Amino acid sequence: MRYLVLRVGSTAIVASSLVFGAPVGAAEVVKFKTTSTVAEISTCDPSFCLALSAQVYDDENGVLQGIIQAQFINLSIGIVRSFRCSGPTFSNVVAVDQQWKTTISANVSPSDPNCTFSFPLALTINLTGTPDRTYHESNNGSGTVTADNGYKAKYKIQSDIISETFTGTAGFTTSTFPGFTTVTQRTDLIRTK
Repeated sequence: MRYLVLRVGSTAIVASSLVFGAPVGAAEVVKFKTTSTVAEISTCDPSFCLALSAQVYDDENGVLQGIIQAQFINLSIGIVRSFRCSGPTFSNVVAVDQQWKTTISANVSPSDPNCTFSFPLALTINLTGTPDRTYHESNNGSGTVTADNGYKAKYKIQSDIISETFTGTAGFTTSTFPGFTTVTQRTDLIRTK
C-alpha cells in the first residue's frame, strides 16, 4: 500500500483566530482558549487513492467552524473527484474522545451552498478511528504570532498527534484506512504589540 501526503493548514487557521481575536491597544493579557482538531486519512492501492481531512476549530469570534474535504482518484480510469465543505454547519464533523477515538461524520452534497464539488453526487462520510499505537507525539510550551499589520502576541500551546486506524465509509469506498488525528489547544494570549 502506498501513502499520499495531505496536510491541512490547521496552524494557519488557528493562528488567524489569535490575530483577529484581540483588540488593538497596549500590551494586555486576554484569557481564552482556542482549539483545533484535525483528522486526516491518505492511502492508495493499485487502483484507488483517497485523501480526506476533517477539521473543527473556533474562529476569531469564538464560533465553532468545520471543514471536510476529500480527493478520490480512480487510477484505473484516470478520474479525479473532489469536494470541500466548510462553515458552522460542519462544526461537528470531527470529534475525539478521552481515549483518542476519533469520529468523522458528515453528509455532503453538491446542492449545499457551503460545499464545492467536482461531481454531482451526494456522499456520506462515516469513519471511526482507533489509536494504533504506532505514533503519538505530544508537545507543550509557548508560541508567538506576528501579523502583517504589526500585531504580535504570545500564547501557551498543547498539541498532540496520534496515528489511528479508521474504519467505515468514505464516500465511494468502505474499508480500513491509516490516518492521524491532531488536537491543538492555545491559551492565555498575551498581546505584545
